[in-house]
Parts: sequence; C-alpha cells; structure tokens
Amino acid sequence: MKKQVYLFQESCRAAVYGIGTYIRQMIECLSDRQDCVLHVVHIGSEVEHFEKKEMPGYYLYNIPTFCIPMQGKKNHYQRNVYYLMRLHGCYMEGEPFVFIFNYSHQLPLVRFFKDRFPDGRFYFVIHYQDWCFGLNGDVMRLKSLIQAERSTLSLSEQGVCDSYCREKELYRFVDTIVCLSEFTFSLLQEIYGVSPDKIWLIPNGLKDEGKFLAIRERNVLKKQYHFSAGEKIILFVGRLDAIKGIEILIQAFHILLCKNNNYRLIVVGDGDFSSCLNSCEADWSKVVFTGRLKKEQLYDFYQMADIGVMPSRHEQCSYVAIEMMMFGLPMVVSTTTSLKEMVQGKMFGHTFDMEENSGKSVEELATLIANVLESSPEKQLKMRTLSRMAYEEKYSEEVMQEKYLCLMF
Repeated sequence: MKKQVYLFQESCRAAVYGIGTYIRQMIECLSDRQDCVLHVVHIGSEVEHFEKKEMPGYYLYNIPTFCIPMQGKKNHYQRNVYYLMRLHGCYMEGEPFVFIFNYSHQLPLVRFFKDRFPDGRFYFVIHYQDWCFGLNGDVMRLKSLIQAERSTLSLSEQGVCDSYCREKELYRFVDTIVCLSEFTFSLLQEIYGVSPDKIWLIPNGLKDEGKFLAIRERNVLKKQYHFSAGEKIILFVGRLDAIKGIEILIQAFHILLCKNNNYRLIVVGDGDFSSCLNSCEADWSKVVFTGRLKKEQLYDFYQMADIGVMPSRHEQCSYVAIEMMMFGLPMVVSTTTSLKEMVQGKMFGHTFDMEENSGKSVEELATLIANVLESSPEKQLKMRTLSRMAYEEKYSEEVMQEKYLCLMF
C-alpha cells in the first residue's frame, strides 16, 4: 500500500532561499517512487484560484493567498487551506499518511490535519527558529529571557519569549522533529525539553551539479566577467542582512586590500545595499554587488572563486555552505550556531569567533582569508579536494534521500 506524503511549502522570503531549495530537493528525493505518492501543497501561490496539477512524479496544489484584509485572521486562512485540501486531496481509507510541515506559524494547520487524520505521521522540519533573528543566535540570551519574569522584559523581549513558547507547543504536537544540525539537536533537548527519541538529525542535501575547471578554463570564465586572471576572488553569497555578517566581511576586506591590492570581493544576494555601500568607503572599485543571481550565473562565480566566506551570526544547515563544498571551495566561516560543525576540523577551511563590535573578530577574519589565499598551490588543491569530499560524504542528495526514506518507510 502506497503512502500518501503531503509536503507543505509557502510563498515567502524564506521560500526564495533555503526552504525553497529544500522543497525542490525533497521533490527530487520522493517523486516517482513506487512506494509513495507525493503531494506538494503550495500555500500563498501566485494564482487567482485554487488549482490541482499533475506534475512529473507528484501532485501540486496551488492555493492563492488571501486577497481581502485578514489582519489577525491567519488562523482562518489556515482553516480554509485545510478545507480546500480536505476536498481535493487523495485520502483512501486505510492508506498511511505522512504530513511534512516547514514553518512554525503553521501550528493551526497541523492541528486541523491531526484532528482529521489521528493515525497519520506528522513531521516538522526546523529550517529556522524565530528567536534567532531577534537575538542573532545568542543562546545564552535566550536562556536568560525565558527564565526571567515577564514583567521585567521589553516588548521585543516578550515577543522572543512568545515565539519560543509557540515553537515549544508545535514541537510537542508533532510526532517527529527533523533538525538539520547537531547544534539544534542539542538545543531542542536542553532549551525546549524535547526527548531525543522524538528528534531525527538529517542535514540538508543538494543535487550534485559541481563543475571543475582547469586553470586556463577558469581564466577564460573570469575574462567573460571582466576580471583579470591574476585576481584572487573572495565570494560571499546570502541576504544582505545583519544576521549574515556582511559588514564584518567588508571591514576585513579593507584590511586585506591595505596589504594586497590583488583581491576582489564578490557579494551575491539582495537586501540592504545602502548600508553595505556606505561600509565599503574607498574600496568600492574592488567590491562587486551582483544582486540575486540565477543558478547558472551563481555557479559561474563558485567556479571562479578562490575562497568562500560565511560570517553569519546564525545558520541551521546552510545551502550556501553546501554549494561551496560541492564546488570544492576552501572556506572561512563563523563559529556561531551550526556553521562551525560543517567546517571545523575538516582541514578545508577555518572558523573564527564572531564577537559583536569586535575589532579582534575583523582582524582574525582578515588573517584567515589571507592564509588561505596566500597558501601554496598544493595546499589550496588539497583544501579544494577535502571540501568536495565533505559534500559527497554528508551533504549530497543521495545521503539526504537515504535518511528521509529511513525515517518515513
């Protein structure tokens, strides 16, 4: 008997980045299987009316966003989503059902489906936690807030505590929690009180599209983008938000340029360009802001780059880091939350401590980037090889698929 697997996605900022990539990888993993039928429920789709479409290997349900004012009525919208799926989904008596949710605000939707399908299996995948945005991933600060008297907290701090409580209730309600990193695995037990028997650790995986060019081919590609063959390219990919740490990279790049003018910083992503440009000061001619790119163009930059840098204040299991490994890039990343476990001790990169408003962090980052870029060709080749091996061993689509099939079947 086939399992009916319902995978929920939404149109929102997160879907453009990590969660959208995750949904695409899950479709790759589960479509066209003989032991299940995959249903992808797209909430907030840019369609005028509800539609059900048969796609290659799965069914797609496009649910339009609400077009009338619904301030404070999000639960009503999720109720309507549930009723639409009750009418149009596939629910044969006796078939096993699996529901995979990816957004913490979907607790009302989880409740609706669990009331209707008490024997179904309900999974929640943690791609982000709301408190991380308000506290820049500061776990100690979170601990102090949830232990404090509510009356002593500011409104923003109370908001952090409220989001923590909502997440805790969601974790209690579902059958299984999938986390993407060892950091979150430990956090769920220590801060949220979740039993380890309820948690599965499944890192993100990515379909292998890595391409590797000879030096001559890389130089040809550089020329196409009007970079000189001798330039060392430092690559940042991500939203231009404070939580991604772009400002500390710009400061470190200024230090690098004072010592070696042969570096170029490429910043791929959209967001707060004005703050970044103001931070660049006299280095504007050496910093390229591309905005958000199509995948084919982004992959060109992975092939041209000499190093990838991720100074984020918080990540779960970064697809950008996985892409950098897939293309065999040496890396320098912050030690905050989950990034360090992807790189630390792996011999293809370095980690640095991210401290707020710390010149020491900037100096350390600049030094580590220079160490990689000025190392011997033999050492750089070894780092590239080890980076690629890390992808193949832990973050490939095949590894991700194997773990999800083990969980669900």
